[in-house]
Amino acid sequence: MNFFHALPLIFACTLAIPAVAQNLNKDFYSFPETLQKKIYISHNNNKLTTFVFQVNSLIGTAKNIKMTAKVVGNPIIAPVPQSATFPQIQEGDKIAYKFVLPITEEQAKDRSLKIQGTVEYLPDYDAMLEYVKEDPQHLYTNEFGKNKLINNIEFTKKKQLISTEVIRFDPGKPDKK
Repeated sequence: MNFFHALPLIFACTLAIPAVAQNLNKDFYSFPETLQKKIYISHNNNKLTTFVFQVNSLIGTAKNIKMTAKVVGNPIIAPVPQSATFPQIQEGDKIAYKFVLPITEEQAKDRSLKIQGTVEYLPDYDAMLEYVKEDPQHLYTNEFGKNKLINNIEFTKKKQLISTEVIRFDPGKPDKK
């Protein structure tokens, strides 16, 4: 085969290889959401505003939970208490960490105020694996991506890696309890 006869084959390969590689990366899946988080104002008393940082367990039983809050961009204002710990939260249950800030309700609803909630926990890797394998919502349609996700979950399970998730309070959104 001379070069000119091989040219169409070379051209076809240069088009096909990126298309196959792009397809493999098209459905890269991240870990399923195991916790649902929200922060809202629960009470205001003169110059103190009480916030609630609530976490709902969506998949499995999360353990060794530490929830913290801070005011972003204003180191003078600090939540009281600054953190809370919980031994575990089972699937379908919720936990709440209440904290107070020395601000008025109007200041709390100011869009420039940023309150960040952080939750650190050990996910239920077995429940997460089961969820991905069963795929009840048919989210994992690419078999290659699904298997890669399963391998990633098994790796983090073996290492017992702690998950850290962050949420920010948005005073422009209506409070939902």
